[in-house]
Amino acid sequence: MTRHRRIGQLLILVMAFMSSGAASGEGPVALVGGVVIDGNGGTPVENGVVVVRDGRIEAVGDADGVRVPSEARVIDLEGRTVLPGLADMHVHLMGGWDGVGSDWLGYQRYLNALLYSGVTTVFDLGNVMPFVLQLRDEVAAGTIAGPRIYCVGPLVDDADPSWPPL
Repeated sequence: MTRHRRIGQLLILVMAFMSSGAASGEGPVALVGGVVIDGNGGTPVENGVVVVRDGRIEAVGDADGVRVPSEARVIDLEGRTVLPGLADMHVHLMGGWDGVGSDWLGYQRYLNALLYSGVTTVFDLGNVMPFVLQLRDEVAAGTIAGPRIYCVGPLVDDADPSWPPL
């Protein structure tokens, strides 16, 4: 298995874990033994520990510096890598809209592809407002899986439009 595929699988595991009920209200969880990348340019932490309680990261560091709570569920990540979710700051979540009707399965496939790639936040720079707002609200409510969605509004074009009427 390639390193990139292992990272992707770990991201999926961590995101699924963070969005599940296990991450909130069922006691702490400790992700131990993996390499932790902080996303700020710091040196990767070998034999890292990430403690999550009530859906929030409580502690991050090496195994010598972070105490794993005795009541924590421990997940061994030896040989894996943990890193923060990625942000895609230019998307158009049009995967399920053809200008006439919507295909929610198309949207879910697109959202899944983003999550599977480690993208946990997106910024939609132009869309059909009722659809992107509903999509954003459904993801925020936990009704469907997807990255956190920020959006600006409808597409703006010139006097000779490049985009079809939306």
